Amino acid sequence: IAGIRYNSDGMSPKTVIIKPCFASSLSFASASLETPFGKVSVNWQRDGKGIHIKTDSDSSLNVLVMHKDLVIGEGSGEFII
Repeated sequence: IAGIRYNSDGMSPKTVIIKPCFASSLSFASASLETPFGKVSVNWQRDGKGIHIKTDSDSSLNVLVMHKDLVIGEGSGEFII
């Protein structure tokens, strides 16, 4: 639901893809994962303006934030869709 996908291709141990599943029955979700290269966390929440996605990660990780099949951001930060 929160969408953390670590090393999903088996070849990129420092890459984390965040691609949440925005279930209509949920208004928020959060999760974190400790990898061998540091911690990554994500939370998302719906409001009247859209969906806010917040990510935080250690600088040694390459984090890609995706919506559908598009990269909407990289690294730590806040993204609105």
